[in-house]
Amino acid sequence: MRHHLRMTTSEPFRRPSRISIPPHAHPLARLTFELMRNTGTSYDELAYHSGVQRTTIKSWRLEKAGSIRAYEAVL
Repeated sequence: MRHHLRMTTSEPFRRPSRISIPPHAHPLARLTFELMRNTGTSYDELAYHSGVQRTTIKSWRLEKAGSIRAYEAVL
């Protein structure tokens, strides 16, 4: 007698996002990080799809407000 194994198709395992949203950051930067956290998007994925460098996006967390063009590309 053959046993048939049923393959289930489930979502691949994805670690919960650890991206925090700095309270002092620019409102558009906070929106960007909130969307990244909610959708599970990594910095590398966002940089690849938007054309904005990863280091630029990460710098929005601490000291720099991005340009409107950069935010438009990312969002």
